[in-house]
Amino acid sequence: NQALLDAIANSWLKANVNSPEAALKQISDFEKQKASGQKRRQGSAKGPRQEKLPDWAQEGYQPEKKKVSDADREKLAAQLAKLRELGDKGGAN
Repeated sequence: NQALLDAIANSWLKANVNSPEAALKQISDFEKQKASGQKRRQGSAKGPRQEKLPDWAQEGYQPEKKKVSDADREKLAAQLAKLRELGDKGGAN
């Protein structure tokens, strides 16, 4: 494979490999580095991610009960009446 040969030749040029002994040393160093790199990656694996459910999705959730003031109740009743009136007209203005 030409690409592999080019990659090896370029790495040997960068490492100033000019003899067969230096080439063998470079190959053994590469193999050691490759083996140690694989061990490191395997050790850093994390477990599956645990997602936290929101409060409203929990089993047995009870929403807070809030007191509605009379003014707010009147506003909501007026808005509801207006919506019902528009619904009776078919939504036309």
